[in-house]
Amino acid sequence: SRAGIYTKYTARLIKSSGADRLITMDVHNLSAFQSANDVLVDNLEAKKPLVEFLCGGVDRDGLKVEHHIDEPLCEDALVKNGESDLVILSPDSGGTDRAKRFRNELEKRLQLKNKVDVVHFDKSRSNSGEVNGNKIVGDVKGRRVIIYDDLIATASTINLCQQAVENYGGSVFAVCATHGQFTSNANEKLANIKRLVVTDTMPPFRLTKNPGWEGRLFVCPVAQMFANAIRITHY
Repeated sequence: SRAGIYTKYTARLIKSSGADRLITMDVHNLSAFQSANDVLVDNLEAKKPLVEFLCGGVDRDGLKVEHHIDEPLCEDALVKNGESDLVILSPDSGGTDRAKRFRNELEKRLQLKNKVDVVHFDKSRSNSGEVNGNKIVGDVKGRRVIIYDDLIATASTINLCQQAVENYGGSVFAVCATHGQFTSNANEKLANIKRLVVTDTMPPFRLTKNPGWEGRLFVCPVAQMFANAIRITHY
């Protein structure tokens, strides 16, 4: 409830340090952050590097994708045949637009026009902040689901999403998020996720301290994206 207060305070600290422009990535509440800052804010989205990380192969510029998951989507038999059973799931209705932009990027990359659906998890929070819900708005039966969010903290929502997907007859192909905080007992709640892809905006040190993540945790570098943004800003 006091997000606006500490956002404004942080903005004042940044401005007093002499910064006259900010480049951020997937700010959780972008409108509040931009309103709090008197300097220019350019917000990048991690959808493209995350999509490239899932797809592998050769990108649209003809360059080989060096960092990718095991068994990337470009090698998938369904995708090669121009078909797809993939669905993008947003963990709440508020993230649907973000999920659609991710879906659009994925369809462009895999040349699957109008073949990937977007659904969302019907989530609610109690007064104490506890996440509740067990329904998915949309069809996931018999389909592979990519859960896409901007932030994973305690992983309570991701855990509920996975349970709901399985209850509705689908399977979670991967969980993707820009920022991986992994606080509290997130390690336990993510124990059954086969592929977890996050960017290196925050090193996932809390997970890497735990065994069992080799071959399941993938970290997508975004330094090049920031470097390009800085170059474009200056020139």
